[in-house]
Amino acid sequence: MLATVSYNRLSLPYTGRDPVTSKRKYLKIILEADELTKVRKAMLCALGLDLLTIHL
Repeated sequence: MLATVSYNRLSLPYTGRDPVTSKRKYLKIILEADELTKVRKAMLCALGLDLLTIHL
């Protein structure tokens, strides 16, 4: 499924509250450049555009 969303409305995944401060804790996922390229290739293949992966 492909969805279009506003970048401003996206939020980080919520993982619960800090037991000491009671503030919300968010999961920050950082991908290396080669990992992000793999994700992009997988998305292109899933959309049937695998011929475009040579340009990544």
